[in-house]
Amino acid sequence: MGNSNVPTLLNTHEAADLLRRAPQTLRCWAMREAGPISPIRTKPGAPLLWRMSDIERFISGEVADGNR
Repeated sequence: MGNSNVPTLLNTHEAADLLRRAPQTLRCWAMREAGPISPIRTKPGAPLLWRMSDIERFISGEVADGNR
């Protein structure tokens, strides 16, 4: 990836699109604290933010997906 126009933090819908997963899957990973990547939680009730670097590592296979 490495595109400088891509933000370093993504919301759940943006991250889900890149990961080809449903947004609810990412929310479950966050809630259970057991997913292959974890979000940044800024404060209770705030939207989850996902690191682009974590998403890139997941896509490249550096992070295992237990759902495969």
